[in-house]
Amino acid sequence: MNKITICKGNNKTNVIIDKYKLIIGNNYLYHDNLFKNIKLFFSNIKNEYRQEYEKEVSIYVDDKLINRKRSILFNINKNFSLNKDFKMQTDSLVAKYLEIMIDKPELVDTINTINYLLEAFCEQINEISIIKTNYDVMTEKKLVKLIEPYVDIEGYKCDEYDLTYEEIIIIQLKLVNEIINNNQKYDYIFIILDIPCLRKKILDAILHLSNCFLFICINSNNLIENINLKDILLLENKVIDFADEEEVCEIICNNCYKPIYLYEVEEYMKEYFINSGSEKCSFIRKLLNK
Repeated sequence: MNKITICKGNNKTNVIIDKYKLIIGNNYLYHDNLFKNIKLFFSNIKNEYRQEYEKEVSIYVDDKLINRKRSILFNINKNFSLNKDFKMQTDSLVAKYLEIMIDKPELVDTINTINYLLEAFCEQINEISIIKTNYDVMTEKKLVKLIEPYVDIEGYKCDEYDLTYEEIIIIQLKLVNEIINNNQKYDYIFIILDIPCLRKKILDAILHLSNCFLFICINSNNLIENINLKDILLLENKVIDFADEEEVCEIICNNCYKPIYLYEVEEYMKEYFINSGSEKCSFIRKLLNK
């Protein structure tokens, strides 16, 4: 478990996270501020107002301030456009992935051959031309600009309009996973996954991720019964990180109409997530929303 601390001015939010954190609930103001601050930190956008009123954002991992230049944030959602991303702009996920692929050891000889041919090509031009020429050595970034990526279905080029919601999410997760597995640049990798519901195929792809901090925002409790309670951050009138046993005891165990133990909380909360109107967990509902 790691403790992520997001600070903005005097406001501080702690999130205890193992592989991922599932964020659910109706406290949209808290939700919006949490993710707006994470995105602001990685954007490195500064303005006079935040500087004047000391509202700049900083993020800590286990109480250690992280270096933004040595960290990266990936945003994954159902609105991902392959057509737009294939234009290979600076923030293109596909471009970052292809740079990793091109940098693999088995392609070094091929890249050297390309550079040799370019050098020979320029020398031939110089022999017959009044204007002399040079060439830029081919790097991963330059080669990526020359590549036309596409997704293949049964031998045909396709785009996001041919893919299901699950396929669009899983493609992004697989690209990010490959970047993580070949990472030598970043100390910390953060991912915000914003999806309507968590389906089994998506969960399976998530479980292949490692060495990252993944925040999953969902609007549906689908598959919640298969999730460890400690992986949930609940945003209601009361905000509870279920990985924080002290917080769980303070908000739930110590405020029930009858004694309740930590091991019982999981049973009640799963009932609450699956059927919040259930009479069995009515007291939980009252505690969270009073």
